[in-house]
Amino acid sequence: MREADVTRNLKKFLSARNWTILSVHYPGSQAGMYIHSSKRAERGAKGSIILDLVARKGIFLLLIESKSVFDQDDVLKLVTLTELPDYFPDLEHKLELKQCPNSKLLRGIAIHKIDIETAKVQSDFFVFRVGKESIEVLGTFASLEDVKSLFPEYASFQ
Repeated sequence: MREADVTRNLKKFLSARNWTILSVHYPGSQAGMYIHSSKRAERGAKGSIILDLVARKGIFLLLIESKSVFDQDDVLKLVTLTELPDYFPDLEHKLELKQCPNSKLLRGIAIHKIDIETAKVQSDFFVFRVGKESIEVLGTFASLEDVKSLFPEYASFQ
């Protein structure tokens, strides 16, 4: 399964669960949400972080990186974006976080092939295993209540 298919299938999955899709970036496209570092003077795409998918449901904002096969760099990319002060001001601006101070950022990766036992994914990440016909939510999470409220079909998830 190609990265574009992973992204497309996750977009359908989230839309069917009443998430509002704010941004989608398919490989090779010019669309998507470009987040710039505050340390760079130029505003072009060079050096920016491009999120594959951004979605909102209520106070929750889900930032997603997609791949066919798990890549640790995607985890690091989301950590950099959400935890380092260089990128956060532009992320905050683009997602209008100051206007919604109760917003909660969620990070996730969407992968076709992943061994959840060996992958180094932080405990507060959503991990979506994307198949051609189905999507599973894997891993452990900072708040099981968030999983249950956002994805009710996983209410029994432990």
